[in-house]
Amino acid sequence: MTDTETPEGRSITVSRIIEAPPERVYEAFLDPDQVTQWLPPTGFSAEVHEFDATEGGTFRISFNTDVEELESYASTFHGTYQELDRSYFQQQTAASRRKRE
Repeated sequence: MTDTETPEGRSITVSRIIEAPPERVYEAFLDPDQVTQWLPPTGFSAEVHEFDATEGGTFRISFNTDVEELESYASTFHGTYQELDRSYFQQQTAASRRKRE
């Protein structure tokens, strides 16, 4: 994933090194139960609100934390699956919003 400008003007870069065959990684991106296991950063958990992993389908996921120092980074992000190609990659749009009390 590349840097993405958020509504607050912040930039987010997400990267992971996953030691698995490409087919397994592809499946891990498209299964909401698997996403909650590997996607959240250290100190966070994920909650899937919406997840339609088809071309044109949408997703909405929240990162939550019980760690006081990280609470300001809790956020919900959403997007649309633009292109899915099992033999190559997936492309999606994403936007993020910090949680507000």
